[in-house]
Amino acid sequence: MSAYRAELTGIFSTVWLVNQLCTYFHINNGQIDFRCDGISALHSAFNSEIPIQPNIHSYDLIAAIRRELQKSPIIWNTQHIEGHQDDQTNISQLVKAGQLNVEADLLAKSMIPIAKAQPRHLKIPSEPWSVWQGNKKNQTFLQRYLQHSTCATGKRVLETER
Repeated sequence: MSAYRAELTGIFSTVWLVNQLCTYFHINNGQIDFRCDGISALHSAFNSEIPIQPNIHSYDLIAAIRRELQKSPIIWNTQHIEGHQDDQTNISQLVKAGQLNVEADLLAKSMIPIAKAQPRHLKIPSEPWSVWQGNKKNQTFLQRYLQHSTCATGKRVLETER
């Protein structure tokens, strides 16, 4: 998994969980200040002025995040935060947001062995549709994948789900 996709996964998980909590506790409005050190992922996920197309990298996650954001009663204030600040500065000297970023990165790294032991191709709540070949999900560049698969020898069987 790329760092970009890992950041998108974190963004999706956060937005989805907040939406679940809002539903459960009947929260109809609010505001969250969301920080992320993955500026490209942050931009792709939260910038709704840029339309997304099925031929972009990690279309499934970006589309799912955007759908969750549309459903969310929360106002999401986003800000990029520099990553790896602890490489040059003692963590105790960082501002709170920097300390939390270092902690999040350490927690994410500790989960890598667990994640590697899990299935790699999962359905994502709120993704618009997905393309599978056997038990492998195509996560990116769907247009190119579909063109290649449908123009190939005809031996491939594709399943699509809405």
